Amino acid sequence: MNILDATKVHLIEPLLDKIRNELYNEELYPFPKFSLKEGLSAVIWRETEEPEINANSWINIDKFFALKKAKESVSKSKYFYVAWAYRELDEKSEPMLRTVVELLFDWEDVENYESFIDYHTSQFFVFDSSLEWFLHIDDSVLLAGSVEFLWDFSDSLGGKEVIFKMFDDYLADVDSAKTICWVNEIKGRYIDNNNRELTGV
Repeated sequence: MNILDATKVHLIEPLLDKIRNELYNEELYPFPKFSLKEGLSAVIWRETEEPEINANSWINIDKFFALKKAKESVSKSKYFYVAWAYRELDEKSEPMLRTVVELLFDWEDVENYESFIDYHTSQFFVFDSSLEWFLHIDDSVLLAGSVEFLWDFSDSLGGKEVIFKMFDDYLADVDSAKTICWVNEIKGRYIDNNNRELTGV
């Protein structure tokens, strides 16, 4: 694990800007609208992985290895970044350097890196330099990428039935009409893109 210094963080900022302004612009399309760029797919799960064995707060070992395998179809990067969505303020109320952690695609690093961080932020992004995929972590974990990427992720995790169950599990005990609408939009996009992949349309 490596917490990046100012020089490296400034190289990461444009990548984060592209995610937030082009790929997943929540300011332009706020919840419950689904702000993911057209042509990309996503799946979701809850940010409550840590009770499981072999898991950190936002991903378990099975999802991690499915992610690692899927990213190999779209990116050759050996590293990925965990970037806090917001910057803390100093005593003068000026934004401080964004916290960005660099990790190898290695489960041991991913499973344990949170124990080396002084605090746990409530919202952050996970991505590599290719920007062919990313995760947005809040109360939910949204994994987004190309149709090919999500196809490989789903296949590695056990197929589309497993993904459909993830959507169903997410909505279990949810009463909010806005949340149900948001999840159904994500699921509908995933189904539509996979059908196009199968039919070639």
